[in-house]
Amino acid sequence: MSVFLITRPKNKNESLVSFIEKKGFKAFSFPLLNLQPLEITSSQLSPLIDADKLIFISQDAVKSLAALSPVINPSAIFFAVGDKTAQTILEFFNKKAVVPNNQDSEGLLELKSLQDIDGDSIVLIKGKGGRPLLAKTLKERRARLNTLNIYQRQKVVGNVSDWFQKWQQQKIDSIVLTSNAAVDVIFSDLTVKGCDWLRTCQFYVVSERTAKYLKTFNVPIDNIHNCNGASDEAILSEVIKQNSEAKNNFVKSHIQEASAIMSDQSISEKEVKQPETANKQNSKPKGNTVAILSLLIALGAAGGFAFNFYSNNQQQALVQQLQMNNQSLEQSLNALKAQIQNNSANLTGAIKNELTSQKLQVETALNASEKNISEQLENSLNEIKNIKVTLNPQEVRSLHRMAEFKAKVEKDFVGAVDILTRLDSLLSEHSDTSELRAVIAEDIQMLKGLSNVPVQDLYLKLHGLLNQVDTLPLNMVKLPSLVNNTEQEVLSEDISDWQANLKHSWSLLVDDFIKVNERTEKIEPLLTKEEQSLIRQQVRFYISQSQTALQNQQVVIYKAALEQANKVLASFFDTNSSAVHNVNNELNQLKSTPLNFNPQLNLASSQLMKEWSL
Repeated sequence: MSVFLITRPKNKNESLVSFIEKKGFKAFSFPLLNLQPLEITSSQLSPLIDADKLIFISQDAVKSLAALSPVINPSAIFFAVGDKTAQTILEFFNKKAVVPNNQDSEGLLELKSLQDIDGDSIVLIKGKGGRPLLAKTLKERRARLNTLNIYQRQKVVGNVSDWFQKWQQQKIDSIVLTSNAAVDVIFSDLTVKGCDWLRTCQFYVVSERTAKYLKTFNVPIDNIHNCNGASDEAILSEVIKQNSEAKNNFVKSHIQEASAIMSDQSISEKEVKQPETANKQNSKPKGNTVAILSLLIALGAAGGFAFNFYSNNQQQALVQQLQMNNQSLEQSLNALKAQIQNNSANLTGAIKNELTSQKLQVETALNASEKNISEQLENSLNEIKNIKVTLNPQEVRSLHRMAEFKAKVEKDFVGAVDILTRLDSLLSEHSDTSELRAVIAEDIQMLKGLSNVPVQDLYLKLHGLLNQVDTLPLNMVKLPSLVNNTEQEVLSEDISDWQANLKHSWSLLVDDFIKVNERTEKIEPLLTKEEQSLIRQQVRFYISQSQTALQNQQVVIYKAALEQANKVLASFFDTNSSAVHNVNNELNQLKSTPLNFNPQLNLASSQLMKEWSL
């Protein structure tokens, strides 16, 4: 009889121990790991508020999260790695979870609803550590993943070497391990002798991953049994299967032993028959026909016949004894065969009955579940059909007031159009709203015809003109050419030219002290540097004044400032310059831009909305 060591955490051991003991086995509970809750902050729980999907890796993850009473998106879809986890979700959150056929991470990733998850908000609730496959694959599928590590596994206090002797005293020969962490714990701190003893035990694991991990500790593959699930039912089913195979092997070994005994008996019987034949051949009397000794021959013959008779009787008795022993062995063998056939038939019948019973239970549960789901779905559909969607006047008024505020106060005509369009879509789902919708359509068209004053664009253009003022050329006078007096005049020898000679001599004398230049054109007065700076400052002032007026929505001051800037440019700057010409054109365009900061807005739907709300 197998003796089991159940190493699950404390809160999961009792039910499995009870199930195994009911099947006639011995079982001892010995948790190797404890589950410790981790401290979770409100920021870590915040992704649950708008999560599209929640994935739970274990029952403990469900219980730990439920203990925190978090706020969860009511429309979120729940996923569970196994049936027990799904039952726990139903118990604590009253939600039906999606469960894969293969109850592991690979099975979850094969679900159709977890294939196209680009942009979905997914929260993975699990223990600290564990496999990264699920999180890695979800990220590769471009999901917005948040991992919530809500508990951690810790080794129980003590050393495996201290427990080793107790397990041997309990005659443990089968061990249930449900995680790689449990494998690490049970093989830690052991001597070579202890590890060798562990490798003789039968190990029951819950997944192929743990089975492969256990092989790395040199455990024989025949001693590793994959239960394909962590539920009590999956583990118990594998236990029953393996022990049934052990019983069949036991029966086969006994049949082989019986066959060997029969073969030895046949050989012994042949060995007995061979001496018997030899004695018969050697028992023929031999004598010589001597007349004188006839009496002696007669007596010898009589003795020979007596000896043969005695020997034959002994041989017959031995053969009879051997035949009786053979018959007894045959009867024992037949009885053993009958017992084997009876046990096999009983075992087969019991297995068939158990399978039939389980099948009936599963079919009954499935039928009941299907019927319950169908009834709930039908009731929900009937409730939806009976729900009469009514128009909420408060929502209608709120949307209309919001549109008025956008148009009249914020001057956001595009935003007002969007809100009125949404209101029209809401009204379209209800009858008796055609008149109100028609008036709203008029308001939408009227608002689309309005445009906001491009204050920012105009301001930036003025700023660009302001930076050009210092580079614009002023209307400065060009000095005429100097008179060329480089030619030397020769004094005349004529006495009548004395005046000219005197003037020429005087000029030569004066040039040594004073330089006098003569020009051929009339000279206008020039601007000083201070006057030039003041003129440019005046242009900048008028442009800056127009910017301030634009921001304050003062249309008259804005245009007057631009007009004054135009006048200064025309009076003091070179209008023939292309730069001055371009600035003048820009100022004229800015001046002619229509600025309607306060258009008269009267929404036609306002009055009808008041009457409709009454």
